[in-house]
Amino acid sequence: MKEIESLWDEVRELSLGTSSTTIDHLPSPPSPLHFLRNYVSPNKPCIISNAITHWPALFLWPNVSYLSHSLCHSSVSLHLTPHGRADSLVPSTPTHDSLCFASANVQRVPFPRALDCVLNSQPGKFVAYLQQQNDCFRTEYSAALGSDCDAHIGWATEALGCLPEAVNLWIGNHFSETSFHKDHYENLYAVVSGKKHFLLLPPTDVHRLYIRNYPAAQYSYSEEDGEFKLEMEDPVRYVPWCSVNPYPSPEAKESEMAKFPLYFDGPKPFECTVNAGEVLYLPSMWFHHVRQSSDDEGCTIAINYWYDMQFDIKYAYFNFLQSIHYRSTLTQPKREKYSGCCWSLLFFLIL
Repeated sequence: MKEIESLWDEVRELSLGTSSTTIDHLPSPPSPLHFLRNYVSPNKPCIISNAITHWPALFLWPNVSYLSHSLCHSSVSLHLTPHGRADSLVPSTPTHDSLCFASANVQRVPFPRALDCVLNSQPGKFVAYLQQQNDCFRTEYSAALGSDCDAHIGWATEALGCLPEAVNLWIGNHFSETSFHKDHYENLYAVVSGKKHFLLLPPTDVHRLYIRNYPAAQYSYSEEDGEFKLEMEDPVRYVPWCSVNPYPSPEAKESEMAKFPLYFDGPKPFECTVNAGEVLYLPSMWFHHVRQSSDDEGCTIAINYWYDMQFDIKYAYFNFLQSIHYRSTLTQPKREKYSGCCWSLLFFLIL
């Protein structure tokens, strides 16, 4: 089964055209045809500069007074965690080593109060993040902020042949972090203020992330005593999630590297920083981990456009690859033997 590990390098060299850990950086928006041929079809990420320089949001939204005034009558969905890591793996109890998939506590609050929570977050006390997703920009913010940015990315819309299915606004701080995951969308991610730091892995690296089933839980939060409580879902629901933390603490680094050698000993992930005014094209099914740096006001603001992916033969190939039991599985079922011609076909079709 060394063919799987060979695939990681083959994809980087043949499909992505690079063995480095950087991605293409375009100085200006591509034509729809260029974007489709050179990035969407080969499932290849890139950063685009000067794509949103005409947005009023670039100079209006970094002013928190403008946001508070514009949204003074709006209620929004605020996500709270004790440490800034929502939708991530945490110990199911403080004294137990077993992990669960923990979702944030979500509260509906007036926007000025939500923004104040973001700006005054303290790990150990609470970290607030406006990250509702589910088309939250159009449902919670666009009445007040819709004229400050584009409803869609024109050249991407033409290339992909559809309007975005969802548009999301993200307002957080440097404490917030998003664990490795993938989305079934073509993602155009525009940073308005601060910076976003991405680690990226192509879909063919699926085994390196040790995707396993974890019981789902959710944080509850008491404003009276400022305490979080992690509550397991009942009945139990399991969520398949990536096990790898790419930035383990110094104390845990050695044990994490021993547990997940396919990640730490394999090809390095692609790394990129998306600055204010830039757009990242994140292809569907690419695994990504996100950290962020705040602006001078203490915020990181971004808006992203989710375009529906094509559930075509590439999606079928990914599912086939993921179904193959390899070293990253917790238990090792008897492996099926795939013929040489089957592997040759898989390589040919993916690359």
